[in-house]
Amino acid sequence: MFPARRAGKQSYYTVRLEEEKEFQASMDIIRERAKQAVQNESSLMVFPEDAFSCPEPLTEKYIEGVQSIAKEYKIHIIFPLLRKPSDENQKEKNTLNFISNNGELLNTYLKNHLVPVVEEPFTERGDGKTPVIEADGVKYTYLICADYTSNKYAYNGREADIFINPSYDWQAFQYFTSYGVQARAIECGFSVLRNPVNGNIILYDIYGRPLHMANVMNVHTGMIYLDIPKQGRQTIYGATGNWFPWICLIYSAFAVISGFVLRKK
Repeated sequence: MFPARRAGKQSYYTVRLEEEKEFQASMDIIRERAKQAVQNESSLMVFPEDAFSCPEPLTEKYIEGVQSIAKEYKIHIIFPLLRKPSDENQKEKNTLNFISNNGELLNTYLKNHLVPVVEEPFTERGDGKTPVIEADGVKYTYLICADYTSNKYAYNGREADIFINPSYDWQAFQYFTSYGVQARAIECGFSVLRNPVNGNIILYDIYGRPLHMANVMNVHTGMIYLDIPKQGRQTIYGATGNWFPWICLIYSAFAVISGFVLRKK
């Protein structure tokens, strides 16, 4: 019995040691990136989807670590954290956490639009609420990856000045997703930053005009510094929602039917 018990303890300590090493490595990366960002006069630091992961019981430790770094360097951090369950009956959580430059956790957002087969069966779905967070007079909204394809989620963030979309792209879809998110800038009048793993980092202004694009396929290190327009604008779509598109659709159908009727006469 004793050898088995010692083996169990050894296994436990090995796991804990590996977890501690991973935690320290993650904090070292974030601290170094925060230091570089501040040196380049940045006020916000954003990581792509799935940049960091941890077992669910260590979530608080990771969040507190990033809070400490944000406060130390006085920088806002949008921190993605894939929280892996410790119980096989539970599901993992794909989260974004907005941590302010005074170290306060302002919001935790869970991904809603889950990829079928590879993600949906194993991941807890969010509550569908789009966050709008104000920090230093700027309103931010953010959605994870394909959540931006939902009119509802994007529209509910229309009051924001800046829309952040951390993502994970597949090579076959990298240009579709890069240009697809452009419509959200035009519709809602906010600047859009999409920063994926394996895809195109792209920045649009409030009119949907591209300001920056960089392909990062298979690039997993480094930083890009961008000046993001901070003032959003009111749009017809933002004020009326889907009423205008529906009116256009009804008018188009009416015009087509009227054309057939007149042709028969």
